[in-house]
Amino acid sequence: MDIENLKNLLQAKYLHKSSLSKINFFCTELKKDMKACAFFAYDKKQASIAALQGAYVIIVQEEIKIDDFDISYLLVDDLDKALFRLARMLFIEKKLVLLNEIDFICAKRLRLNTLSLDIKKDVLNNEEIVFCNNLEYLNKLGANIVYAKNVNYKQIKNSSFFYQDLMLDDKFFQNIFVPQIFTQSFANLNALTNINIKDLELLDFVFLNDFNQSTNFGQARRVIIFEEEQIVYEELQKALKNVFLCDDFKNILENNFNICLCKNKKNNFLDFLNTLNVENKDGGLW
Repeated sequence: MDIENLKNLLQAKYLHKSSLSKINFFCTELKKDMKACAFFAYDKKQASIAALQGAYVIIVQEEIKIDDFDISYLLVDDLDKALFRLARMLFIEKKLVLLNEIDFICAKRLRLNTLSLDIKKDVLNNEEIVFCNNLEYLNKLGANIVYAKNVNYKQIKNSSFFYQDLMLDDKFFQNIFVPQIFTQSFANLNALTNINIKDLELLDFVFLNDFNQSTNFGQARRVIIFEEEQIVYEELQKALKNVFLCDDFKNILENNFNICLCKNKKNNFLDFLNTLNVENKDGGLW
């Protein structure tokens, strides 16, 4: 990109203009190789390091001492506003999809391309289709917004709460791990982009056997579902009958249930189980 065009796009002015005329890419974080980049510096130290690392342009929001007269320094009124101006140009050809909260959570867990609502990160997003749940943020990007809609799907077979056979747009998904609370979201997202159905991780859970040991689905007597997102937690409560709600790991193991819903992390519970196993081997209380 031509540096003069960048200056005009950002509504910036020169603190210093060098003989270099073009940059190859943009940076908002420091890295080892920054040769020929335009770097958005949020403090003087960042600007100095970027100059040493090979940046051709340093963009700042306060006047600073010029460390390297071989590069250009641009002054903007506000770095975030300047990044939004840049994003509006870079996102012209992108499809920005507005999702509701459940669909957005599903998109993140499917590892689809979602915006972080941090313009320093999002301005560098190179994907053609991007998902977001914040209309105000999308409006700042000035891009064409696509509003996701509920699409029709057909449930062929429901083998459990976790696994289903689905027909989406004449495409058959057999015994796919899509929990029922995410079926509509999965259908909506499938209509918009290609989804990798391998290693789906839409929920965190642990199956337990009669000895409170972690086991596989076929040998399980009960299951614990771990969920910290409030809206998903509430949807799980609605969908699951006779679900046991408990966040205390010791109480979970002492109670009789088929399905437990726990507002905690799966890894914390597994660490708790491992600790119990060590205590048992050493002659602990359990």
